[in-house]
Amino acid sequence: PGGLDTRLMRHETERNMRLFDHLIAWELTRGDFRVEAIEHRSSFGRNEARLQLRLDRIDRLAGGELVIFDYKTGTPEKFEPDEIRPRHPQLPAYAVTTGAQTAAVAALYLTREGIRMRGVSDQDGRIPQLRASRPDRPDWTTRLAHWRLALEGLLDEFLSGEARVMPLEGACDRCHLQMACRIQPNPETDHEPDDA
Repeated sequence: PGGLDTRLMRHETERNMRLFDHLIAWELTRGDFRVEAIEHRSSFGRNEARLQLRLDRIDRLAGGELVIFDYKTGTPEKFEPDEIRPRHPQLPAYAVTTGAQTAAVAALYLTREGIRMRGVSDQDGRIPQLRASRPDRPDWTTRLAHWRLALEGLLDEFLSGEARVMPLEGACDRCHLQMACRIQPNPETDHEPDDA
């Protein structure tokens, strides 16, 4: 209620300036592009169920292709574009809603050490630090079709009330709800009661 402490505000301002310096230096390494949209609203869904999306930034490259950026801070998370069941569906949803002109989607992490990129492109060289998927992986059109089907499948599961327990690898490592969990048997109740 009293506002931010002046020292805290100064430190936050200095931090933000360093992050913007990293971003500007990275942007200067890119080829020609123009910012097409910022905070672009879109939606994805089927029939009555629509997910409202807000794409942080859409760039148009010199050849007309679109690149979608999602700004992040913190530790960069792994992005696996070919997962059957996407654990991070945000980037695939952005690509699907922007359509066939989309050539890359990326989470752009602003870190103390500089810019870190997680995502995928249809070909190498579109975005610095962002690689195309390996040649043995699906081509871009196939990938977009896969993403659409995977996202529609997740949405259908949600609408049908499906609630299978399917934790991601490592999800239980730091969870504080293990006593109420359906994933692993509770060690305190997993044995026969003692005869007294």
